[in-house]
Amino acid sequence: MHDGPFFVEQQRRFAIAGTCGSLIEHYENTIHHWLPILSIKRLKQTAKALGDPTRGVVDVLVFVALEALVSHGDQPTSLPQSNPSYLKAKHGSFIAESGGTINIRLIQTIVLVALYELGHSIYPAAYLTIGQAVRLATMVGLHSQKDAKQLFVEPETWTLCEEQRRTWWAIVMLDRVVVAGSPRLLMAAPDPNANDLLPCNDDDWTNGRIGFNEALFTRNFHSPSSVGHFARVCQAVHMFGKILHHIKAREKDTDPVELTAEALQLHIVLTALDQGIMSNDCDIATAHGSLHSALSLCSLARLLLYNEYACNEPSFSTARERLAEEVEMQQISLEGIQDIVSKTIPRMARQIVSASQQQSKGPRHSPILAGCLYHAATECAWFVKENNDAEMVAGLDAITHALQALKPEWSVCSKLLHFDQKICKTADQPYADEYLSYLEGNKMQN
Repeated sequence: MHDGPFFVEQQRRFAIAGTCGSLIEHYENTIHHWLPILSIKRLKQTAKALGDPTRGVVDVLVFVALEALVSHGDQPTSLPQSNPSYLKAKHGSFIAESGGTINIRLIQTIVLVALYELGHSIYPAAYLTIGQAVRLATMVGLHSQKDAKQLFVEPETWTLCEEQRRTWWAIVMLDRVVVAGSPRLLMAAPDPNANDLLPCNDDDWTNGRIGFNEALFTRNFHSPSSVGHFARVCQAVHMFGKILHHIKAREKDTDPVELTAEALQLHIVLTALDQGIMSNDCDIATAHGSLHSALSLCSLARLLLYNEYACNEPSFSTARERLAEEVEMQQISLEGIQDIVSKTIPRMARQIVSASQQQSKGPRHSPILAGCLYHAATECAWFVKENNDAEMVAGLDAITHALQALKPEWSVCSKLLHFDQKICKTADQPYADEYLSYLEGNKMQN
């Protein structure tokens, strides 16, 4: 609780406009499909509790953050960092922290703000904000119910406990994604531990029913259907972190035999995870992109791994004999890159374009898709430049159209592509050369 005038003012604003209900509806129809961390049932309870505008409550901030995410598309010409709701959410979070008020709604607000900053390429704010969420969450013990000191009162309901779990997984996801583009940055969130559970089935969560949770570390799941879409995202997040650690370790090249063996094992696990996600292909095409996040994370993790081993020239600085396993990993990497960027990602890109034709307010797709599309585009452009492969040309064209389709939802897509009509119109050889030059130049600037 916090009796500050800022929170009273926001509650009064929502009460007069009667917008809490519509924000919940917009969240349920858009963001909830690909980042289901908020309980619809609890959101409605929170909105009802905010009905008394005479006493300010920090919980109102989560609605301010949702307002920022939903309202950006209403003013496409304005700068994302000037969005009034975004600025209010940032300001309110600072007031709450300064006043010593830390609760799950504040942490969720900061997560949503970080998501907004990531999607609209507001840097270095996105990196700093997700670090802030990690610090607050670990301070109160969200990362480990058993091993960390718990500053929150033990959840009175299963729903609140599950919401805390989902919030922590979202924090880990954003922490890994924000580092992926700049591997020399440090990850802030600790790795999952042996006791961690995956989120419950998405249908149970959305409908407010008590569900059961599969373990993250297990050889066999109770049932394939019990692993929900968001649980797939969490599995991909876990593997994504392992890839980032592997890349860091490979910079030192201290034990090439062990690292190459690890790379082969990571390839096997990621391929199996990819197949598990793709087995729900009918769901991917119809479920508002709810599995696209998992597919993007898994594909990007594979591309990052394969990039480490695909080059003909050795990356290690010390003089040593090249291992036979490294040659094997190079072959696997080249084949994997070609399959991902010519088939997997273009298929997803076409689904994104198809889904974007349905008009709705609010972001229908996760901003983490943009990073995967961007990386795949650089690989496609390289293959087109190398041999003008027709399949790669078609893949590059599909990816470009997907980035265009995502542009109204997330400003980061405008920065990944200039959206020059001359560049986006065709996918011939001059186009590929120009596109590749842009991407390489953008990498150097960053």
